[in-house]
Amino acid sequence: MEYSVWGVLQEMVYHCRSFKSVQDLKSAIVAEWQQLSQAFFERSISELRRCLENVVHCSVEHITRVFKEV
Repeated sequence: MEYSVWGVLQEMVYHCRSFKSVQDLKSAIVAEWQQLSQAFFERSISELRRCLENVVHCSVEHITRVFKEV
């Protein structure tokens, strides 16, 4: 999730812009962060949950196979 959020935020911040100071960049990041919707975060969390469920499912299948072989 963190990579997807950062990717979207990065595109929003740097889109057709350049910054003369770190403070200008910080201000742009804060302004764009405030533009991200709750729905965006909910979708990101949902995608992360789905990925983690797949990892757990695959890990359980792998562990089950290993124990059956022993």
